[in-house]
Amino acid sequence: MQGRFAFRQIDIRDFEMFLQDGEIRSKNYKPKQKCHQTSYDQLVDLRSTNTFAIPCGGVVNDYVAFYFSPLTGFTHTIHNGNVDVLSPAEVALGKSRKEDRAFLVFSVPEIFASNLKCCFSNLALNSASASHSITDVKADLPTHVDWKLFDEEPLEAKIPAIGYQGVCRYFMDSPVSGRENRSKKRMAELLVYDAIPMAKAKAIVLPTVAAFKMARSLADKYNFKGKVINDPQCFR
Repeated sequence: MQGRFAFRQIDIRDFEMFLQDGEIRSKNYKPKQKCHQTSYDQLVDLRSTNTFAIPCGGVVNDYVAFYFSPLTGFTHTIHNGNVDVLSPAEVALGKSRKEDRAFLVFSVPEIFASNLKCCFSNLALNSASASHSITDVKADLPTHVDWKLFDEEPLEAKIPAIGYQGVCRYFMDSPVSGRENRSKKRMAELLVYDAIPMAKAKAIVLPTVAAFKMARSLADKYNFKGKVINDPQCFR
C-alpha cells in the first residue's frame, strides 16, 4: 500500500465549487453538487443499480470513485474528445476537452487511516461482468488489485512533489499473457462513501499553464493546502 495514490478527474470549472463546499460529494449525495458531467449515461445508470455487490452497502453512485493512476482507457478517451460534457444546468457543451480537465490526487494510506468508509474493486465497474470483486478489507489491497500492470516499465506521469512514482504508460489490452484484460484492471476503483474532504487532497494536477494559473489563484483564495502542479504527461 506504500506510495499508492487515488486519482479523481474533474472538470477544472468545478474546482471552485469543491473548494467552497470543502468536499467532493457522491452523485447520490443530497444536496447535490451541480458539476459538469462528463460520462456515458448508460454507465451512470448501471452504477445506480445493485449490479455490483458492495460490502459497505448501497450502490456505486453512493460513493466518490477514484482510479489508482491518471492513465486509463476512460481518461484517454475523454482527453481525445470522445465524450460529451454537460453544464451544471445540463446544457450540452460539446465534447469534453483535455484542457478543461484536472486530477485531484489523494493518498490511499491516508484515506484508509481516516474514518471514511471505503472499499475497492479489482476491475472497472462499467459492465455487469461476473468477475468483479469489491472488498473493504484494507489489508487485501496489495493482492486485490493487479499492481504489476501499474508498476511495470516504462513509467510515466510521475509526480515527484507528492512522491508518486508514476504508472506504466501502456493501459490497453494486449495479446501478451497477463495483459489480456489490462484496460479493465487498470481501471480498478477506490470508492469512498458519501463525500471526501478537500483538506485530504495532496494535489491538483493541471494539463496547461493557463489552467495551472487559474487553479493556483483559487488555491490561494480558499487556502487549499495541496500542491498545484502543471503536468501535461498525466493527460493523454
